Amino acid sequence: MTTHATKLLCFVVFFCLTMAAQTEPTLVAVNMPKYPPLARQARIQGVVKLTFTLSANAGEPTNIDAV
Repeated sequence: MTTHATKLLCFVVFFCLTMAAQTEPTLVAVNMPKYPPLARQARIQGVVKLTFTLSANAGEPTNIDAV
């Protein structure tokens, strides 16, 4: 019984340490696009969809394409 409790305690400690080591992503820069004046005047609006690749080691996305 003691070995099961010890294993469970070790697992809980390991899980807590693993979760504590992970951090949430943070926004480091914002590049807000400027709305074209003619489109604003014509009240044109819509959705732009992008596809990109974000590798685990890179800090910036690559292969950015507008769909």
